[in-house]
Amino acid sequence: MGWLAQWRKGCGIFINATQERRTEIDEYKQRLTEKKLSDSEAEGVLGAIISSDLPSEEKETSRVAQEAAQVIAAGTETTAWVLSYMIYQTLVDRTIMRRLREELQTYSQSESSPPPLQTLQSLPYLISQDFQNL
Repeated sequence: MGWLAQWRKGCGIFINATQERRTEIDEYKQRLTEKKLSDSEAEGVLGAIISSDLPSEEKETSRVAQEAAQVIAAGTETTAWVLSYMIYQTLVDRTIMRRLREELQTYSQSESSPPPLQTLQSLPYLISQDFQNL
């Protein structure tokens, strides 16, 4: 598949996702109006925008969809940046890398599968590096 075909496919996926998000927002607005939402659903970001005293044009589906996309992007970008920084700091310091490998090898059950999350959470040097980088 050529790059143009891949680009078109990617655009199609994005357009479909955008349309699906707008449909979901319309359905959410309808359920909110009919009071068919749980308290936790109604108290979220979308519920706060739609239920607010904002002018009606600020509560249109396209505007709410933009807000939802910004909230998602903000969380994604922040997390990606922090993880990239942490990995970089680990890779540039050979001492840190060596100690982390030694600690992970001590607790790893096999080379083909990673240690369980509970085990990782109990590794003192790994946890200290996480806190230091955060």
